[in-house]
Amino acid sequence: MSEDMNYQANIQWLDGGRILAESGPMRLIIDARLGQMPQRGSCIRAAEEAFRLLESVAHHRLRLSRFYSAIRAISIIALSRK
Repeated sequence: MSEDMNYQANIQWLDGGRILAESGPMRLIIDARLGQMPQRGSCIRAAEEAFRLLESVAHHRLRLSRFYSAIRAISIIALSRK
């Protein structure tokens, strides 16, 4: 994780193929399935993407704390590219 965040990312397996993804105050329970089969790889990728998004928001926090009209559209597009 970047210097902007002092949080340690943690991913734990839960019963039934779900995962608990934690980073600082953010806690997500992620469950990905194809039919009845848990998709562990998809859960991990979703957690990693959530961590990247949180890092990006933290990195741009000064810009994002401005009034909406003062935020340039390109920064919003970069944050929401997925």
